[in-house]
Amino acid sequence: MKKSITYSLSVVLILLTTLANTTFCQPYPIGSRQITFNDPARSRNIAARVYYPATVAGTDVNFANGSFPLLIFGHGFSMSYDAYLNFRDTLVPMGYILVLPTTEVGPIPFPNHEDFAADLKFLNQFIKSQNTVSTSVFYGRVSGKSAIMGHSMGGGASILASAGNQDITTMIVFAPAETNTSAIDAATGVEVPALVFSGELDGVTLPNETHIPMYDNLGSSCKTFVNILGGGHCLYALSNWACDFGESSSSPQPTITREEQQITVFSLLKPYLQYNLYDDASMGLDFINKLNSSTQITFNRDCSTVNIQDHIYDLSVNINPNPANNSVEINLSNFSNQNNKIEVVNIYGTILKTLYSSEKNTLLDLSDLPEGLFNIRISNENSKISKKLLIIR
Repeated sequence: MKKSITYSLSVVLILLTTLANTTFCQPYPIGSRQITFNDPARSRNIAARVYYPATVAGTDVNFANGSFPLLIFGHGFSMSYDAYLNFRDTLVPMGYILVLPTTEVGPIPFPNHEDFAADLKFLNQFIKSQNTVSTSVFYGRVSGKSAIMGHSMGGGASILASAGNQDITTMIVFAPAETNTSAIDAATGVEVPALVFSGELDGVTLPNETHIPMYDNLGSSCKTFVNILGGGHCLYALSNWACDFGESSSSPQPTITREEQQITVFSLLKPYLQYNLYDDASMGLDFINKLNSSTQITFNRDCSTVNIQDHIYDLSVNINPNPANNSVEINLSNFSNQNNKIEVVNIYGTILKTLYSSEKNTLLDLSDLPEGLFNIRISNENSKISKKLLIIR
């Protein structure tokens, strides 16, 4: 019986993963706007380039129908917004709003990292608030989910902006640089899921001195560190004179091409975003599978997560049916007879549902959850057990 259940689950997971490789949002035309936002609390104007899913490609064109997750992206030192148009061209057609602030560029005057971080944080909060303002261009077009992202200096500023920030869904940084104040120290305050990309041969922000200490300090419930084999510092972006010159005089030097590094990055970034910002469970599985199968990276992952290799088997708790559709019955007849806490946790460790029960049989409603693999955690003062649950419709 145990072998049969394990085999059946494996088949289902393979099918889900296959679907994940072929399921994407429609390709939207890219609209663009140049907007200067104002933060009244700091009496500060924040100029930004805004790219969004549109009805037709062009400047100041209408948004496409629907609401879309928000991506706030911080640039590197002396790097213009146009160095990151590869992110625009890859992500906006998938259904994301991408905002690239053009403040604190440098080199003169030297960028203020705290101001830049505050810009990122403000843009995330303000643009999301405009979803309910009928006179705003963003009215009805911004979903409740968002990410703060950044490269190099913008990566360090993203950590500053994400520390203690519960108004974002996830944080993603690419070769993050140390900042003033310290992003390494601020990382302890980041609690949202986080993804850190690091080039193995980054000679500008050395992984052992910057990326790894930042990752280690993150207070995230789920964090992933991706080490790109042969990767460098500037290769996440399009060619940029300032960054490329700095990297050319650093050591070590990358041994892969810009195209190779970006293929690797986007192969992981796309499913990660689709899972976290679109609740696409199949893309969560795709992200994990790519981590495990890619020959271009090594990685570290620290999450309270579901291990997709685990089988459904435990003598203390029975979950039926499993796989499930809209509900399951949890039988606790062999578990401690107490007021038990039951939690449904996704593959990134986010708690989606919590209830308490002292009954031997508890009906758990799943109708508001997406398809995918989850962890059922049952605990009381004396015991704690985890079970795997697959939802299929």
